[in-house]
Amino acid sequence: MQLAIRDPLVFPAGRAPGFDPTHPLAAGALFSAIPAGNDFVSLTNGKAGTIAGAPVASINGFIGPAVSFTASSQKVSFSGQPTTNFSSFTIAGFFVSNSPGSGYQTIFQNSTTHTGYCVQFNSGSAALAFTVQNKNTYSGPTLSANIPYFFIVSAQLGGSVNFVVVNLNTGAVLTKTVSGVSSTAVAPNGTYYVGTDWAADYLNGLAGPVMCSNAFFSPSQLLAIVADPWPFWYPQDFLEALLVGSTSAAYSLAAAQGSYALTGEAQALNAARSLLAAQGAYALTGQVQALNAARTMFALEGVYALTGESVTLVYNAATGGLIPHHLPFLATPGRMTAR
Repeated sequence: MQLAIRDPLVFPAGRAPGFDPTHPLAAGALFSAIPAGNDFVSLTNGKAGTIAGAPVASINGFIGPAVSFTASSQKVSFSGQPTTNFSSFTIAGFFVSNSPGSGYQTIFQNSTTHTGYCVQFNSGSAALAFTVQNKNTYSGPTLSANIPYFFIVSAQLGGSVNFVVVNLNTGAVLTKTVSGVSSTAVAPNGTYYVGTDWAADYLNGLAGPVMCSNAFFSPSQLLAIVADPWPFWYPQDFLEALLVGSTSAAYSLAAAQGSYALTGEAQALNAARSLLAAQGAYALTGQVQALNAARTMFALEGVYALTGESVTLVYNAATGGLIPHHLPFLATPGRMTAR
């Protein structure tokens, strides 16, 4: 028997899109959208964007469905968005740039004039940049052409801007924090752009799912999010959360990490299972699919005991206690860690 472990960095094919209100990025969320053909559709209100210049529907093995922007006439915009002048702002999304720095290239902007915020490449620079009012620019990590990336940029006016970018192909993570962010900004006017901006500074590449919020995240919080970036747009069910791993390859139940034994109706997940690994001994019993029976786990990290509706509990390593959550665990071969 083999157990396929999903690579958390690769597009989760087969998973339905949605909005997970318990995800960290949901804090202060203003906008969330995914590609739909040559357009985007908002997951916050269900409306499609307004297309100009015929962007092209595309697909990428790492970011999945995407929209290609390769001409200044191509735009996708969403009107009726917030016009509040937020003091904190976060933008996150997936993209591939054909030639970062060859002219201004915008991934996302929250206004149609020289107001608000945007994430872009400035002309002559391959550094991902966060721009306030289209004039105060703060440069983050330098990126490469034709690489699938997930990025999060989180800024606080009068404070700092944190950049975290992950290469979806290699898993390499780039970070940078820039202090001295402008303490003033002019409120946006209510129209968001994806893959371009109001001045037609198109991405010249592929744009995938994107979001923005009025929250501010620390570098450590951003690093936790980029380890498994997809669930904000494509929420996981409980069983998949258990099976998330660091590679998409299939593993047989006898592996270098230890010896694994699963018994009973594995597909139905309704019989007793046991797992023996180098990190410790794990035992799950009862109706695993219903997730309503007692579970115990013994590992070097400590002794864990979950009873009742386990799906609503997650082990908090910092406090040693259990806290409510609907995605309780992130499992890797031979080890179960707190989410």
